[in-house]
Amino acid sequence: MNRYFTGKREKITAYLRGFLDNVQKNFSAIHPLGADLIDRLFRFTAEGKMLRGALACLGYDLFRNSADDSMISLGAAIELFQSALLIHDDIMDRDVSRRGKPSLFYHYQQKALNENLSDAFHAGESLAICAGDAAFFLAYEILGKNPF
Repeated sequence: MNRYFTGKREKITAYLRGFLDNVQKNFSAIHPLGADLIDRLFRFTAEGKMLRGALACLGYDLFRNSADDSMISLGAAIELFQSALLIHDDIMDRDVSRRGKPSLFYHYQQKALNENLSDAFHAGESLAICAGDAAFFLAYEILGKNPF
């Protein structure tokens, strides 16, 4: 079973990398922070266990009585939803770390402090809210392209 979850995690991660690489090009054309935001969103998501996405794949595989990769995109969307929720949760709880690393809002807050912005806390929160919202929208984009 562990091998199953590891395999699905790797495939979900690869799917997300390809999907977000394309998104990153569009975001970076809008603003230089766009590329950073998508890169951080990918790393944030990929550092998770991805159990929810793998469990969705498992449920599908068990129902179909076969193992295939047709639901990898669904797993990726679920993981982006989870990331969005965690990013927003860190803001609400003012958690400065997640998984042993700076939370997204704290990272952007520190970046704003280093650039001497007048309201670094607000800037950090705002950018992280945008990142979480982007994760929601990107998850919906994946679902819209899904074959089911």
